[in-house]
Amino acid sequence: MPKAKVALTLDTGLLGQVDSLVSDRRFRNRSQAIEIALAEKLSRLARARLGDRMRQA
Repeated sequence: MPKAKVALTLDTGLLGQVDSLVSDRRFRNRSQAIEIALAEKLSRLARARLGDRMRQA
């Protein structure tokens, strides 16, 4: 999938946590850590919306 560059403004504490994960080699770099975190959050939101729709049916 093609990638696009974006600029983010993050809380310094949050960025510090991301940097710690990168330092611990949990992620290759900040971009990978943020991309995976965002993808997981969007997936959870989509599942929650699906669950809401099923409960309403």
